[in-house]
Amino acid sequence: MEPEQGLVIRDNYRLEEKLGEGRMGVVWKGIDLIQEAKNARDSHVAIKFLSQDFKQHPDALKALVREFHRYQRLNHPNIVKAHGLDRIGDTFFMVMEFLKGIPLNEFIKTHRQGLSLSEAEPIIKGMAEALAYAHQNGIAHLDFKPADVLYSPDEKIAKVIDFGIARPLDQSERDKTRFDPGVLGALTPAYASTEMLLNLEPDPRDDIYALACVTYELLSGQHPFNGKKATIAKYKNLSPNPINGLNNQQNQALFRALAFDRDDRTPTASQFLADLRKKMSFFSFLRAAKK
Repeated sequence: MEPEQGLVIRDNYRLEEKLGEGRMGVVWKGIDLIQEAKNARDSHVAIKFLSQDFKQHPDALKALVREFHRYQRLNHPNIVKAHGLDRIGDTFFMVMEFLKGIPLNEFIKTHRQGLSLSEAEPIIKGMAEALAYAHQNGIAHLDFKPADVLYSPDEKIAKVIDFGIARPLDQSERDKTRFDPGVLGALTPAYASTEMLLNLEPDPRDDIYALACVTYELLSGQHPFNGKKATIAKYKNLSPNPINGLNNQQNQALFRALAFDRDDRTPTASQFLADLRKKMSFFSFLRAAKK
């Protein structure tokens, strides 16, 4: 079976249009025919199939099953929900919540000068709280990037998607797992931490680096290191430019989260959000005014 417009799957879903395609999967917008028959307010779903190329990978099905289990474990308003996993012949698919909005990478392209912190705050808050929740539940995303966030400007809601190469943070849990999604090598270099590029064990601070990169893009319209990998940026001793509109404390909070070394990086997504929200103290304001 090949997904195509109008295709009806198991008398349950009708495909409407292809929403996007990545290395591992292709996502279609569909109609839940049962919900439609009940005149539900919104009967749309998103259906993820394995991409043609990735289907040939020996661990492709394991990756899809593992991703489904991740969504089942992560029930949070800023993380996409998965409804079910099914197959037709040798074609496997995952039925997911249909999200209104646009991928954050497309949103950023339409705001090349960046957003103010107040404008970006609901997006940053949604991303940070989603990752914090995942970390608290023992899962690291490990491929966080703008395309993995869907944002609805009308509702001001951001939701994180694509836990395809997410891994448990607990070493003992990883040891028990027969399949390690890290072997798929699907990370996005421009948003990967130094440690990920060096193939070290996963850590919440890997996601913090990616979160800071995405936040910097939201606020400036540009990647903090012009799209260069962390290892190259570190070797060249690159530093991101301060963002106009942020006070010194807020810029320092962003720079700390962008640190090339884990030990120097902000430890949690919640701390990153709190640091970024800090207002300039009265004494700092006086010092800045004197300058």
